[in-house]
Parts: sequence; structure tokens; C-alpha cells
Amino acid sequence: KFQSFAGISANPSEAIQWFQKAAEGGDAMAQCLLAECFENGTGVKKNEREALRWLRQAADQGQARALRDLGWKLVNGDGISKDVSAGADFLRKSADQGDAGAQTLLGLCYERGDGVPPNAAQAVAWYRKAADQGEVHAQINLANCLQDGRGVSADPTGAASWFRKAAEQEHPAAQNLLGVCLFNGDGIPANK
Repeated sequence: KFQSFAGISANPSEAIQWFQKAAEGGDAMAQCLLAECFENGTGVKKNEREALRWLRQAADQGQARALRDLGWKLVNGDGISKDVSAGADFLRKSADQGDAGAQTLLGLCYERGDGVPPNAAQAVAWYRKAADQGEVHAQINLANCLQDGRGVSADPTGAASWFRKAAEQEHPAAQNLLGVCLFNGDGIPANK
């Protein structure tokens, strides 16, 4: 399953030709991948307008990744006019399809009040859905909420557990936070 172009350099220009054909034929995943190529300048000259065009076409077909990426661009005004409400709507559509990245970002929207009313309990609910899928940023955000009692009763043991899960994925911030829990004995036996 193709995730991104990070580290791929075998033959991006030929890949672009095939993505282009499939995208023009209406394949939503190809449209999403072509958008990424234009966004990053992989195999083609970087072109944000073209990237956005293909991203919108994929999102119009309900492609979860495209909905997530377009939603986050709208929330932040990244290469597009900022529209946090529309952005949150796109994120919800992707999150409802089970996209862990969109679930994490929608949780962040609820935590900050971006395009939705601030609601810490909703943020926790979305973080938990993504964290259960192994999304490292959701695990860290959920752990922070559990540690601070934001949107949920404070649970230092649960926080330490989620920090550990994220740390085991080699995330430096999570490793540091787990170290702090271990050092202070927050939700886990102190190990100085």
C-alpha cells in the first residue's frame, strides 16, 4: 500500500506518467498521489496550484487522504484561503472513514476550537480513535490530556502507558515525556 514518496527515487517521472493517466481517468487515489507529486516537486516541477487541483478532485470523490490533506490546508490557510469551518468538515469526513491522521487533526481542532466549538471531551474521543490505530501524535495528545485531566478525568497511569506506546515508535518527544514520567514516578514507578 503506497503511503508517500518519502525515500522513493526509482523512477518518479515514469510513475508520474501513469499517475497522470489514472488521475485523468478519474482514479481518486492517483489524483491524490499526483497532488503529492506536484506539492513536493517529485518527478515534476513543484506547482501548488496543480497540486490543489488534483487534491480537490480526489476529495470530491471522497478519498479519505485527500479529504484529510485538503481539510488541514483549509484549517491553516496553507496555499489556500483559510476556512477553518470547511476544513473541519473535510477532516470529519476523512475521520469518519477511519483515517487516523484525520482523527488526530480533528481532535486538535476540537481542542483548539478550529472550525468547531472547543470541546476537550470530543478531542479526547478523536485522539483515542487514532491512538488505538497506532497514530503516534494521537497517542501523545491523548497522553497529555490524560495527564492534565483535559476532557477526561486525570489518569497518570493511562498517560504513562500512552507515552510508552508512542515512545516505542521512536518518537523523540514521547521518549522524553516517558522519561519524565519515569523520573518523577508519574503514573509509573519512579526509576531514577
